[in-house]
Amino acid sequence: MIKLTEVYKKYFQKSAVFLYPALGIPKSSSVKPIQTYISCDDLYKPEDKKLLCLYYVRDDEQFKAFEKNKLRDNLLFEKFIECEEDKGLYVFDFSSFNNSHDYFVEGQYHKMDKMIRNSCLTHYPSNSMKAEYLRSYLLPHLYYEQYAQLLHCDVKQLEEVGTLCSSPNLDKENLKIKIKQNEQKSNNDDSIIKLQRTEDN
Repeated sequence: MIKLTEVYKKYFQKSAVFLYPALGIPKSSSVKPIQTYISCDDLYKPEDKKLLCLYYVRDDEQFKAFEKNKLRDNLLFEKFIECEEDKGLYVFDFSSFNNSHDYFVEGQYHKMDKMIRNSCLTHYPSNSMKAEYLRSYLLPHLYYEQYAQLLHCDVKQLEEVGTLCSSPNLDKENLKIKIKQNEQKSNNDDSIIKLQRTEDN
């Protein structure tokens, strides 16, 4: 265990750190998302339990192989949405992980599914400071004393709060992007179909 000398205070995209590793894509991969999100304007809301990964869509063989093997063939993959400016949104469904997505939104990262937590812990080099901070967020009970010293507070206060990391900023976790017209029509058609099904029932 590396001793922490300060509390990490800068904001970081929580979905990229706590959800993205569950896709099983190595950190060493040369193809990386522009950013990850959990909502997208009127298309997806946090309660839909999705992970949205925005990529630059390329036409080279390296990206095509990555897209097929790591994105479209991923067990969690649900949908691809073509966006403007050569970007694409890859949608992954996290609803199978019980209440993990809800815990994520609440900032209770240590309560997420064990598989998700383990994927986070193995995503970064174990001897790095980033990995040590991540361990403190996912295994807070091992770090209460360290944080109590750094924050000049009582251990019991931290135990009552439970978590050592701030909750996701839902504004920053929301993607605002222009979707191609054909994709907008497709999504509108899907909404109409869902509405019809609801009315039929």
